[in-house]
Amino acid sequence: MNTLILSCNTGAGHNSCAAAIKTVYDREGEPCDVADALAFISPGVSRLVSNWHVRLYRYMPGLYEKGYRYAENHSTVYGEAGAYRILYVGSERLYQVVLQNRYDTVICTHVFGALMVTHMLEKHPSLELRTALVVTDYSRTPGQEDTAMDHYFIADETLREQFLADGIPDDKIEATGIPIQPEFLEHMEKEKAKEQNGIAPDRKHLLVMCGSMGCGPMVKLGRSLLAEMPEDMEATILCGTNRRLWKELKKNTAQSDRMHILGYTTGVARLMDSADLYLTKPGGISVTEAGAKCLPMALINAVSGCEEPNFRFFVSLGGAITADTPEALVKDCIELLGAESDLRRMKDCLSRKAFGNGAEAIYRRMAGVGKKEE
Repeated sequence: MNTLILSCNTGAGHNSCAAAIKTVYDREGEPCDVADALAFISPGVSRLVSNWHVRLYRYMPGLYEKGYRYAENHSTVYGEAGAYRILYVGSERLYQVVLQNRYDTVICTHVFGALMVTHMLEKHPSLELRTALVVTDYSRTPGQEDTAMDHYFIADETLREQFLADGIPDDKIEATGIPIQPEFLEHMEKEKAKEQNGIAPDRKHLLVMCGSMGCGPMVKLGRSLLAEMPEDMEATILCGTNRRLWKELKKNTAQSDRMHILGYTTGVARLMDSADLYLTKPGGISVTEAGAKCLPMALINAVSGCEEPNFRFFVSLGGAITADTPEALVKDCIELLGAESDLRRMKDCLSRKAFGNGAEAIYRRMAGVGKKEE
């Protein structure tokens, strides 16, 4: 087996998912490469899409949501007259790379890659290739109805009907869960994790993060926490790659020794272990990581669009709370951190869901290990 994973530089989630799958392939000693699907069109196109995605996500979330809703309701966005036509260029270049490297398996963690692969196989039907789309949210994704993959790996069994409605055959759909890195499937004792992260063991710890790009109302959240946080509580705010946000929060919270402002970090798993509650936007990877940690969540609908179904899924599951404004959500977080029985109930809800090792399940399916019974 020689595998190519096609990701997409539209936020860190798709790349994180690809990296989690590759980790399993590497462990098993199976050849596996990861590539940016949009780079097959051109590196310039990839940079343009990535840069505009970051700008819209951080500074114009309302416009981003409108664009996503339009794509949901207008299939021609990915049709002959839309974005799919641009992907034609990339599909031919992809074909040459598949031949040169003798890939026999292609796994896509973004629908752009799946559309590209579908078109490539339409033009070159004699090419023998196992294909899959990994969906990184708790919903269908616009454009998937125009794809023709061998496997569709979805976040949860309750979503199957959405995929069937798009004409995807039932035997191609498998609820593996969203792939996450192994450290999120492991658990460190909370007191030890607090000690490692400089959190007082007798204080409640609120972890705050709004994606790798540091989007959403983070400044408002920081100000509200600074004003409302009781003495028996500490908060860690992760700003990701948003340097401007990091500087502003550092300046605003300089007088507090219970507010910890961090930039980009690879230590999120251990920070989750040290946290009693996680305030975040509901990105598919982020909420799955927290779910696997059985970490109660407070969700802010910062970007909506593809994240709204994630929001609904975890609130209805009982593992998350929400509120209408950042200020109200901070008040609810403080109240919840003082209600140990409510936190325990939320943990139990997440524990019963039993978030599995999605990357492992995908590897086993693509490698032909433990095939589904017909």
